[in-house]
Amino acid sequence: MEKIFRKIKQKDIWLSPFPFSDFSETKIRPVLVMSNNNINNNYDIIVCAITTSIKENQYIVKIDNTNLEEGYLICSSSVRTENILKINKKLLIKKIGKLNNQTFELVIEKFKSIFDEDL
Repeated sequence: MEKIFRKIKQKDIWLSPFPFSDFSETKIRPVLVMSNNNINNNYDIIVCAITTSIKENQYIVKIDNTNLEEGYLICSSSVRTENILKINKKLLIKKIGKLNNQTFELVIEKFKSIFDEDL
């Protein structure tokens, strides 16, 4: 697999076009880089959508600027761990932040819970 040189790291928050679930349109929104840095050396990465408008559920992690290691969010948001996508790094527009370790661990916990059996 050919490597490209754009530095994308796990826990980064970028602006990117993100498709609606029916793929009819895309919307520019923040995304959280979930894939590890080895995968991030290649063309495609794995991201979760970040949104400001979602009903609370067991798969979201609420974030604000206190959850960032660097950067700035315009308003409080939610990482939608159930809304994941593999995208090409060329689609990333601008880095806007980086999640801190403690919050990212919570995101990973919520992400793993997607695959738990319903009780």
